[in-house]
Amino acid sequence: MANDLTDRGDGWADRRLRIGYVSGDLYTHPVAHFLLPLLSRHDPRAVEVFCYAELERADAITEQIRRFAAGWRETNALDDAALAAQFRADRIDILIDIAGHTARNRLRALAVKSAPVTV
Repeated sequence: MANDLTDRGDGWADRRLRIGYVSGDLYTHPVAHFLLPLLSRHDPRAVEVFCYAELERADAITEQIRRFAAGWRETNALDDAALAAQFRADRIDILIDIAGHTARNRLRALAVKSAPVTV
Protein backbone atom coordinates (compact mmCIF):
# COMPACT_ATOMS: atom_id res chain seq x y z
CA MET A 1 0.00 0.00 0.00
CA ALA A 2 1.26 3.46 -0.90
CA ASN A 3 2.29 5.72 1.98
CA ASP A 4 3.07 8.96 0.21
CA LEU A 5 2.28 11.07 -2.80
CA THR A 6 5.04 9.55 -4.96
CA ASP A 7 3.48 6.08 -5.25
CA ARG A 8 -0.29 6.38 -5.12
CA GLY A 9 -1.06 3.84 -7.83
CA ASP A 10 -3.91 6.03 -9.11
CA GLY A 11 -2.20 8.03 -11.86
CA TRP A 12 -1.28 10.82 -9.45
CA ALA A 13 1.67 11.94 -11.55
CA ASP A 14 -0.66 12.49 -14.52
CA ARG A 15 -3.12 14.82 -12.80
CA ARG A 16 -3.25 18.01 -10.77
CA LEU A 17 -2.59 17.92 -7.03
CA ARG A 18 -5.88 17.90 -5.10
CA ILE A 19 -5.97 19.94 -1.92
CA GLY A 20 -9.03 19.84 0.32
CA TYR A 21 -9.83 22.55 2.86
CA VAL A 22 -12.26 21.67 5.68
CA SER A 23 -13.96 24.40 7.70
CA GLY A 24 -17.19 25.64 9.16
CA ASP A 25 -16.04 29.24 8.71
CA LEU A 26 -16.29 29.76 4.95
CA TYR A 27 -18.37 32.91 5.23
CA THR A 28 -17.70 36.43 6.59
CA HIS A 29 -15.34 35.28 9.31
CA PRO A 30 -11.62 35.95 10.00
CA VAL A 31 -10.71 32.40 8.85
CA ALA A 32 -12.28 33.01 5.45
CA HIS A 33 -10.51 36.35 5.09
CA PHE A 34 -7.15 34.65 5.73
CA LEU A 35 -8.01 31.78 3.37
CA LEU A 36 -9.00 33.87 0.33
CA PRO A 37 -5.48 35.13 -0.52
CA LEU A 38 -4.11 31.59 -0.23
CA LEU A 39 -6.77 30.16 -2.53
CA SER A 40 -6.22 32.94 -5.05
CA ARG A 41 -2.55 32.00 -5.35
CA HIS A 42 -3.03 28.31 -6.18
CA ASP A 43 -2.09 27.67 -9.80
CA PRO A 44 -5.21 26.03 -11.28
CA ARG A 45 -3.02 24.29 -13.87
CA ALA A 46 -1.26 22.42 -11.05
CA VAL A 47 -3.74 22.35 -8.17
CA GLU A 48 -7.41 21.47 -7.81
CA VAL A 49 -8.98 23.02 -4.72
CA PHE A 50 -11.81 21.24 -2.92
CA CYS A 51 -13.70 22.95 -0.11
CA TYR A 52 -15.65 21.03 2.51
CA ALA A 53 -17.95 23.57 4.11
CA GLU A 54 -19.74 22.89 7.37
CA LEU A 55 -21.88 25.97 6.77
CA GLU A 56 -24.49 27.57 8.97
CA ARG A 57 -24.99 30.30 6.38
CA ALA A 58 -23.52 31.37 3.07
CA ASP A 59 -22.77 34.94 2.04
CA ALA A 60 -20.72 36.96 -0.43
CA ILE A 61 -17.43 35.70 1.03
CA THR A 62 -18.68 32.11 0.63
CA GLU A 63 -19.28 32.84 -3.05
CA GLN A 64 -15.77 34.28 -3.46
CA ILE A 65 -14.28 31.14 -1.93
CA ARG A 66 -16.52 28.89 -4.01
CA ARG A 67 -15.16 30.45 -7.23
CA PHE A 68 -11.68 29.12 -6.41
CA ALA A 69 -12.92 25.57 -5.78
CA ALA A 70 -12.95 22.86 -8.43
CA GLY A 71 -15.06 20.92 -5.95
CA TRP A 72 -17.45 22.37 -3.37
CA ARG A 73 -19.06 20.11 -0.79
CA GLU A 74 -21.51 21.24 1.88
CA THR A 75 -21.01 18.75 4.68
CA ASN A 76 -23.73 19.50 7.24
CA ALA A 77 -25.81 16.48 6.22
CA LEU A 78 -22.85 14.06 6.23
CA ASP A 79 -21.86 12.03 9.26
CA ASP A 80 -18.14 11.50 9.88
CA ALA A 81 -17.96 8.20 7.97
CA ALA A 82 -19.74 9.67 4.95
CA LEU A 83 -17.48 12.72 4.96
CA ALA A 84 -14.36 10.53 5.15
CA ALA A 85 -15.72 8.52 2.23
CA GLN A 86 -16.23 11.78 0.28
CA PHE A 87 -12.58 12.75 0.84
CA ARG A 88 -11.53 9.37 -0.59
CA ALA A 89 -14.01 9.59 -3.49
CA ASP A 90 -12.61 13.03 -4.38
CA ARG A 91 -9.09 11.52 -4.29
CA ILE A 92 -7.76 14.31 -2.08
CA ASP A 93 -3.96 14.32 -1.83
CA ILE A 94 -3.57 16.90 0.92
CA LEU A 95 -6.41 17.50 3.38
CA ILE A 96 -6.17 20.67 5.45
CA ASP A 97 -8.35 21.28 8.50
CA ILE A 98 -8.86 24.97 9.16
CA ALA A 99 -11.26 24.59 12.08
CA GLY A 100 -9.14 22.82 14.70
CA HIS A 101 -10.97 22.41 18.00
CA THR A 102 -13.52 25.14 17.27
CA ALA A 103 -17.24 24.95 16.60
CA ARG A 104 -18.36 22.91 13.58
CA ASN A 105 -15.06 21.06 13.25
CA ARG A 106 -14.91 17.70 11.47
CA LEU A 107 -11.85 16.28 13.21
CA ARG A 108 -13.34 12.79 13.54
CA ALA A 109 -13.72 12.55 9.77
CA LEU A 110 -10.09 13.61 9.32
CA ALA A 111 -8.79 11.23 11.98
CA VAL A 112 -9.26 8.14 9.79
CA LYS A 113 -6.54 9.14 7.32
CA SER A 114 -8.75 9.70 4.29
CA ALA A 115 -5.89 11.38 2.42
CA PRO A 116 -2.16 10.63 2.15
CA VAL A 117 -1.36 13.92 3.93
CA THR A 118 -3.63 15.46 6.57
CA VAL A 119 -2.74 18.77 8.19
